[in-house]
Amino acid sequence: MLRRNLLEETCSKIVQFCNKHSLKDGICIHSPIFKLGVQDNLLLSNNLLSLYAKCCGVEHARLLFDEMPYRDVVSWTGVLSAYVKDGNHEEALRFFDLMKASGEKPNEVTFSNVLRSCSALGDFVRGARVQACVIKHGFESNPILCSSLIELYSKWDLFEEAVGVFNAMENGDTVSWTAIISSLVQAGNRSGRYNFSFA
Repeated sequence: MLRRNLLEETCSKIVQFCNKHSLKDGICIHSPIFKLGVQDNLLLSNNLLSLYAKCCGVEHARLLFDEMPYRDVVSWTGVLSAYVKDGNHEEALRFFDLMKASGEKPNEVTFSNVLRSCSALGDFVRGARVQACVIKHGFESNPILCSSLIELYSKWDLFEEAVGVFNAMENGDTVSWTAIISSLVQAGNRSGRYNFSFA
C-alpha cells in the first residue's frame, strides 16, 4: 500500500512538472502511468486531464475524462474550461448540464466558465439562471464571477445591472474593476451619458 501511494504521488508530481514545463513529455508518460496501474488516482487523473486539455485539445481531454473511474469538480471543470477555451460554448453548456445531472456541485471556476459561454452565445436567459445558482451557492461576491456577470449584462446593454453586480462585491480586484470600467465605456459609447453611483 505504501509503495502504491508513493508511486501515485511520484507520477502525479511528474505530470504536474510536465504540465508546467514540457507538455510533450507529459503526453509520453501517460501510457507508462496506465501500465503501472495507478490511473484510478483522482489527483493524477486530473493532472493528466489538464495536460491533455492544454496540449492535445478538448477531444482528447474528454476521452480521458470518459475513461476516468472517479471524477470530482476539478475533473468536470477541467473539461468544461477546455471547451470554453476552444470556443465551443454550446458544448460547454451541454457539458455543464451533464455535470449538474451527475450531482457534482459546481465551484466558482465552473460558474465563471459557464457565464463566459452564456455571454459568448448571447444567452442572457441562461446567464440569469446561472446567476441565481451563483447566489444559491453563496458565490455572489466572488470577483471572478462578478466580472463574468458584468460582461454578460454589458453585452445586453444592462449597464445598471452590471453596476449593481459590481456594488454587491465585497472586494473588487483588477479584473472586476476592468470589467466595470469597460462596461461604463461601452454604456457611454452606445447610449450617451450614464450616471451611476458606486456604493
